[in-house]
Amino acid sequence: LAMATLLVWILATIVAFYGMMTVYVVSQALVGLVAGIEVKEVSIGLALPKSCALRWQGRYWQWQVGWLPFGAYAKFAGVDDELPLVEEAQPTSEPHASPLKSDRPIQDASFGARLLLMLVGPLSQLALGSVLLLVSPQLKSPQLQLVPREQSSIHPVSVSGLTFAEAQSTYA
Repeated sequence: LAMATLLVWILATIVAFYGMMTVYVVSQALVGLVAGIEVKEVSIGLALPKSCALRWQGRYWQWQVGWLPFGAYAKFAGVDDELPLVEEAQPTSEPHASPLKSDRPIQDASFGARLLLMLVGPLSQLALGSVLLLVSPQLKSPQLQLVPREQSSIHPVSVSGLTFAEAQSTYA
């Protein structure tokens, strides 16, 4: 039972990491799209070359999900672009092009758009954390509380004398 609980917590942590990374890079990609910057790829998780878990072409950019929940990025046109070996023919027009789709590289964006692009990821994490903190008491989720040793049900091994007990979540 203890091993199953540990595996559930590990899996929940990995899912939480993927969720946080998704919010971070999708917010950057959406701001880039609205600012008229071409978004080439959104990658969530560490994907070694040619070994990602999932890859597909979305409406505005290519999605990639890596096996390990470390790191994420939104790749914009003009950032580390590889030079083509052969000049590729560029299509003249798309029949049903989206008004949000742009071919503009990030270097052509205004200073304000690039600044917003850099700030929106961290701001999205602050917003996500605030929402989770506000929702937690509503769900009556448990929190750990410092208590005297005789009242404790949790004894961390790494810090002697530190003891916790589960209590209902409150922010009053």
